[in-house]
Amino acid sequence: MSWSSVPSAVRYDVEITGAATVTASVAATEYRGGFLSPGSYSARVRGVDAMDKPLLWSTAFPFTIYYLTYQPQITATPVGTQTNGVTPIVWNPVGWADSYEVTLQPTTGTPVSRERIKETSFSPPLLAAGTYNVMVKAFDSLNASSTSYQTVTTGNFTVNASTYKAGASNFTQGANGSQLTWPQVNGAARYDLWIDRVLVVGFTAQLVREFRQDTTFALDSRFDDGATYRSWVRPVFPDGSLGVWSALKEFVASPSGWGTVLIGQNAATGESLAPQFIWPAISGAAAYDVWVSKQDLSTPGPESETYFPIVTVVENRYVHHSSVLEPGSYLYWYKARNSTGALFGSWSAAIPFTVQAAASVTIADTLQTGLSKDSQAPVVQWNSVQSGLADIRVVRVEQPQTEVLREQYFVTCSAATRNSYALRGGLAPGLYRIDVGPRTSPIADRSAG
Repeated sequence: MSWSSVPSAVRYDVEITGAATVTASVAATEYRGGFLSPGSYSARVRGVDAMDKPLLWSTAFPFTIYYLTYQPQITATPVGTQTNGVTPIVWNPVGWADSYEVTLQPTTGTPVSRERIKETSFSPPLLAAGTYNVMVKAFDSLNASSTSYQTVTTGNFTVNASTYKAGASNFTQGANGSQLTWPQVNGAARYDLWIDRVLVVGFTAQLVREFRQDTTFALDSRFDDGATYRSWVRPVFPDGSLGVWSALKEFVASPSGWGTVLIGQNAATGESLAPQFIWPAISGAAAYDVWVSKQDLSTPGPESETYFPIVTVVENRYVHHSSVLEPGSYLYWYKARNSTGALFGSWSAAIPFTVQAAASVTIADTLQTGLSKDSQAPVVQWNSVQSGLADIRVVRVEQPQTEVLREQYFVTCSAATRNSYALRGGLAPGLYRIDVGPRTSPIADRSAG
């Protein structure tokens, strides 16, 4: 009950009369009552001032308590033949109730489960095959109740041999690796997971047997890319009873999607050079397919003008020429081929990388480097503002301390000049960094570079 405040009141008297009489004194403008027997009632309120003088009573407010008032109203209950366990039973709370008793009983026979709980939901335990009634009964703080304070649903759900059979696992890949997932079984406290590795036809070896609290298992270092595995899972209930094993799930451990991208940059402009992709070697792989896309796709698809042709390489690395890739965001995937050239396993998860455009910069007194896109041979280009001997050095990006090539070129200029020099030495396929700097000579001062 609630009412408007009285300016001079410091507390309020509440009086309820009828099938029972209740009086109370409260400081707030609200009264929350306890249990009242079914019947007709009248309630009124009056204020009491600081001198403890009662003020006038309010108009009486009539109300009725019915037997139905104390029946828990079931809002969710199992219906029909149950799968993935039995659906939890849920009901609305009864204001005066201190606890609830939930009874499960076959339509023919005696109760098989009766539990007293404080909550307003109940997950049934593992049940034998049959059709069941549900009864939820409210109890007050004195443990009092009656058949008037219960709700019964009759024969509304059925348990059969498949009710407690876990659903088959799914094998999925993501940016964080590969994993098995399976449907939740209602009422299960944990899951019994079994994974075998297939050795040869007709022979397997158990690799994993463990209990899981959740419905996910991440593949770890025990799993070899390209190998075949079989998995089963079954629910385990709070009392230790076991459900039914799921159907067999066979899968091939696929690349985890772990990999790196090395992208060198033009030191002067920040422009990305040729990206080099490196990924873990896959057991049984004789070659790899590499696929690059500018689209944000989860798996490779048909080629079009937005895709680049899939290439096959014999090592677990691939250099993509920067002249092919415009500035933007990209993804790449890899997949293994066996010694006969057949693809096996699945595409790896997508690995993102970004190609940067050259910045618009002009530094008149600083030597700049770049790679020509118009020549098949490596060509070095840079700006200089004075004559001198230029020192050209080439190193691998992944081994910057190891010099691969060093050559010199004499520059003659009286103003800012764009220089171009074709490297004479041969370079093996790979990702390189080219540095150009001045070398002191008798006719040219050393300049910044």
